[in-house]
Amino acid sequence: MRLTARDSPLPTIDYLRTAGGIFHDCMMPDVDLLTWMLGEYPIRVSVHASAMIPEIKAIDDFDTVAGVFHFPSGTVGMVDLSRNSCYGYDQRVEVFGPKGLIDATNEQPIHCVTAQLGQRKPPIWYKFASRFRNAYTREMEYFLDVALGKAQPLVQEIMTVSKIADACEKSARTGQSQELESAPLLSLAVIGATSLPRSSGGRHYRRRRRAPSAPSYISRRAGPLWRFARELLRRAHLLDLPEKCGTLT
Repeated sequence: MRLTARDSPLPTIDYLRTAGGIFHDCMMPDVDLLTWMLGEYPIRVSVHASAMIPEIKAIDDFDTVAGVFHFPSGTVGMVDLSRNSCYGYDQRVEVFGPKGLIDATNEQPIHCVTAQLGQRKPPIWYKFASRFRNAYTREMEYFLDVALGKAQPLVQEIMTVSKIADACEKSARTGQSQELESAPLLSLAVIGATSLPRSSGGRHYRRRRRAPSAPSYISRRAGPLWRFARELLRRAHLLDLPEKCGTLT
């Protein structure tokens, strides 16, 4: 399984100084997606990273990452990550197996433009706000479901993904693979949001998850999202908050 995640545009250095590093700010959502789709956690990670942009190197962070994840089933997962994609927000998933290949390519505003000179392929979404516009809506729905007691916060799962991100950073900085013990990571069959497919009446299904990577993606722009959530809660009379706690647009 291969994931490509290249951000656009390049964030400001002021933001990167307080973002927690590329592994927690950018890679966590991809690790979350990788483990959710495979239904298991990795037992070993090997990561190489570099800082091609001088300003990012100056703050002791990376802008380009390549990671390999080894899973108990024998599956190998790969993540190709970059802070700066000049051609747009590039995010793709490819799953290869003995019976074929399935991939999810980039979303585009339109699929093609037909002209006298032939077909032109339109550009992909330029920035995260447009690329993940539907995801942000689902994140808020999930947040409100948790606040209303309709859903449980995925604390164990997010802590596990955070530990994997720590291991990735350690591997990148030491140049050595990092082993991950499976016992502390818990079984995915127990963690509801990423539980393995189960059989019911001859049909296989996965436990519904309204926002597969909501907690991870919230970390990218926690400030604006939190203000938005506070405003939703205030209008729903769930919190006794002052009027000036955010605006809906």
